[in-house]
Amino acid sequence: MNYNVLALPNPLGLDFISAQPKFKPVDVLQEANTMYSIIKMVASKYSNNISNLHTISVSYGGILSAIISYLDSSPANNLLKTITLISPPYNLANSLMLLDEYIDNAQTPFGVITLIPHVKSLKKYCSVYSDETITENDLSNLMDLTVYGGFYIPFIDSIKAFDNYSKLIAIPNNMEYGPIEEDYFAWRDNYRFKTYFDQVAPEVFKNLNSNIGDTMYWINRARENGKAGIRILTADDDFRSFLNTIY
Repeated sequence: MNYNVLALPNPLGLDFISAQPKFKPVDVLQEANTMYSIIKMVASKYSNNISNLHTISVSYGGILSAIISYLDSSPANNLLKTITLISPPYNLANSLMLLDEYIDNAQTPFGVITLIPHVKSLKKYCSVYSDETITENDLSNLMDLTVYGGFYIPFIDSIKAFDNYSKLIAIPNNMEYGPIEEDYFAWRDNYRFKTYFDQVAPEVFKNLNSNIGDTMYWINRARENGKAGIRILTADDDFRSFLNTIY
């Protein structure tokens, strides 16, 4: 039996934003519809070679998959046999505001950094075989490294890519070959998801605070339409999903 894998881009990543979508980042309805249109296009093109379609998504992709599960629940579609969400945000608006708080907390110990100077620490943490050998200080450092290096730095890179074609943010000294003055660094160190929503996309944030930003809203609607095969995998202490604050 053969399997083929289609890896779709993260709508908040550089690959997607550099393609200059005609909607603003974090517009999850537009993003989910775009992803689903790609799935349908591939399914149509290779229909003779595909027996079953399955999707797996992680974190931000989880809420997009939840919306896709609803889109796929109509009789005219019904392409996906299973839809698996790993660590999805329960409510994206709340999750992004909490992520801002984590970024604020990570600023003090790490400042403006990349993960490269911390490879040795990361190697030590990744080689641990038992939670019992991890201290509270280790967990704090891991959280800061993950949030700052895994979320904040890519977010800033994507915002810069968005500004390159939208001209909606006016980044100080955002020169083609890199910024050179302190006002840029001051902008970067203080820019957050809330800043983006307040200054550029208030209508997007308003939507996220409605049912649109609620993962279970879409899953329940899909299930009401008879959609089966939807699975959610998360953990009580997964800071990305925040499901533990609801259940």
